[in-house]
Amino acid sequence: MSQVSQFRHSIKLLSGGLVLTATEKQALDELPISHLFIRANADLAQTGDQPSRCITIVSGLATTSKITRGGKRQFAAIHIAGDMPDLMGLHLEKMDCDIRTSTDCEVEYTEHEDIRSLCARHPRLAFALWKITLADAAIMREWIINLSSRPALSRLAHFFCEMLVRMESAGLARGSSCHLPLTQDDLSDLTGLSAVHINRTLQVLRSSGFMTFNDSHLTILNWKKLTHLAEFDDRYLHMRRESRLMNVN
Repeated sequence: MSQVSQFRHSIKLLSGGLVLTATEKQALDELPISHLFIRANADLAQTGDQPSRCITIVSGLATTSKITRGGKRQFAAIHIAGDMPDLMGLHLEKMDCDIRTSTDCEVEYTEHEDIRSLCARHPRLAFALWKITLADAAIMREWIINLSSRPALSRLAHFFCEMLVRMESAGLARGSSCHLPLTQDDLSDLTGLSAVHINRTLQVLRSSGFMTFNDSHLTILNWKKLTHLAEFDDRYLHMRRESRLMNVN
């Protein structure tokens, strides 16, 4: 996929399948974009930064996180190919979170000035970007519920269900499987559970026969039972079509 078409594809996918006009396509194709490769565990943005450009993930995995005074990191979002993790920087003066690569990543940078000009000339594209930020907020609301109100087993199961649906939508899943390069320490930072608790919870999920997660590879063996355990309903992801997984027995 070319540098420009990734940005265009993300707008179409994440905004719910916006059908672009020829004029809008041309405007997106003419948008200046920088294309970079970033190593794993590198900062894309840090708390306190005054950003001047937006990020689009082309490949790899990145996270949004915050760190407590005691040094505990809590993940607030996972970003996969096609995601735009820092759109809020268009309108907020300073970053209030960290965005870091979890794996080697290919990213695009688009200057705020160019995006603002694009939005002023093409209101439907401005609306699409706004819709993406609203969908991101919906995911964060669900993560709050997951962290605060679900027991460990359901909490971790819910995260795996979400990731497979999102990977499927991005074309990164094969059937009920996807590559998910996260460590148990990552899962601890995601769920607020200790590493020991994560290990025990994974063992229970594996022994249930509902799913496997080995060598950074997630396979859901019984989608219906795992989603029931997780209380998972993909409507909060606000995708333009229901995931094919939701119809799997």
